[in-house]
Amino acid sequence: MKGLRNAILWSVLAAIGLLIILSAVGAFLGAEKARRLFNCVPLAVCWLALAGLLVAGLIFFKARLLRTPAGLAMHLGSLLVLGGAMWGSEAAHDLRREWFGSTKIPSGHMLLYQGESDTRLFDRDSEHVRGRLPFTVGLREFSIDYYPTDEPWDLVLAAPVTDDAGHMVDERQMRLSREPGAQASVPGTGVVVEFVQYLPRAAPVYDPARKAVLEISPAEGEAVTLPAEVGREADAGSPPIHVRITRVFQNLRLSGMGEGRVAVDLPGTGWNPAVEVEVSRPDAPPRRRYALARMPMHGWIDKSLNLRYVVPEPIGARADPSGVLPAAEVLIKSGAGDRRAWLIPHPGDRLAGISLKDVHTPEASPPGDPDEPEGPELFLAEPRGPVKSFKSDVAVFGDSGTPPLAEAVIEVNAPMHYGGYHFYQVDYDHHGEAYTILSVVSDSGLLAVWAGFFLVVAGCFGRMWGRLVGVSRGEHVQNDQ
Repeated sequence: MKGLRNAILWSVLAAIGLLIILSAVGAFLGAEKARRLFNCVPLAVCWLALAGLLVAGLIFFKARLLRTPAGLAMHLGSLLVLGGAMWGSEAAHDLRREWFGSTKIPSGHMLLYQGESDTRLFDRDSEHVRGRLPFTVGLREFSIDYYPTDEPWDLVLAAPVTDDAGHMVDERQMRLSREPGAQASVPGTGVVVEFVQYLPRAAPVYDPARKAVLEISPAEGEAVTLPAEVGREADAGSPPIHVRITRVFQNLRLSGMGEGRVAVDLPGTGWNPAVEVEVSRPDAPPRRRYALARMPMHGWIDKSLNLRYVVPEPIGARADPSGVLPAAEVLIKSGAGDRRAWLIPHPGDRLAGISLKDVHTPEASPPGDPDEPEGPELFLAEPRGPVKSFKSDVAVFGDSGTPPLAEAVIEVNAPMHYGGYHFYQVDYDHHGEAYTILSVVSDSGLLAVWAGFFLVVAGCFGRMWGRLVGVSRGEHVQNDQ
């Protein structure tokens, strides 16, 4: 019997040692290779054998473990960690699917474009669908924060490259000099851009005669223009629809869906001007609606009324030591004459651009041709430092049209947990920043793993500190005698 106990003890220690070594190796392999390693058949047999040895230890060392609660806690904790990990493995998910009809997916990836939603989980290469979630996840906004840099903003010219038929096949970008008087020709045109001045810290200058207005255009009837001021109201259309401005925003942020939406005017950097209006019909209660200056296509209301919020653009810029954004002035020379233009970014934007299409129209493309290439554009673009963080603002939905069931901003090391899954931020579109990639992992067995870790740590502290306390008490008794 003593030999069997020793064999069990040394076998458990050897198996735990193997687990420690494999854990260290897996840390250098990466998540995907480590997952395949720990789920392979030989290691699955090893985990089952280790679980059997731990159960045998409970049987053969029961008396000793009962006398030492710390040792019992470590023993039970190891069993919970191992059992929870096995329960959450892909093999266990497959067995539960085959035997009990479970639809839970062990892991997968979601590729979400901004403003879109999906239920599908793909493999790592986003080629094959591994399954579908019982709810919908939508990406409301994806953002990247960069470390600040003191470099001046770049002046970039983007010009289309066309084929013999005048259709755009590529885009050519070139960085222009910021030396005053420096000139650059726009490829394929007679346009010349001359750099005038660069203000590293600037404030926009507006025409005092121009004010922000709300344009109300009904499907039937005359359009109405209101100054963008709280309390202004008007009737438009037939039958008349009453519109009243209730709030004005410099940087609108909406949270939620439908009538449960919450509108906040975010302080700090950022620019999303909008107005909140109350729309009343003779046969319906008033409803809140929003008109956004940067997204005029969102102003339609039931195809019967269009709200367009128009804010004045700067006519120039001036040096401002307290400013946080730059500005650049250029002179655009063409056959139609010369004109000055300013490139002034809005707060929170990483670039400011102007179109040169009005001074250059490709002769090969007739007016209204849908294949006509975009004209040249001039940009003032912020130089980017290293990526500091990237985050996804997501919402979880059940049935279509219902309010979100959950909302979260997912960052690296800050996942979202919902519906039995953890959602981790793992990657994004490095070129156009149009989509995000989330890693989705089942939480099956996770509570058992965490409980097991707690028992193991508590048992270790009990073993170490219990002995120290016992030794200290023994010395104290001897000193008293």
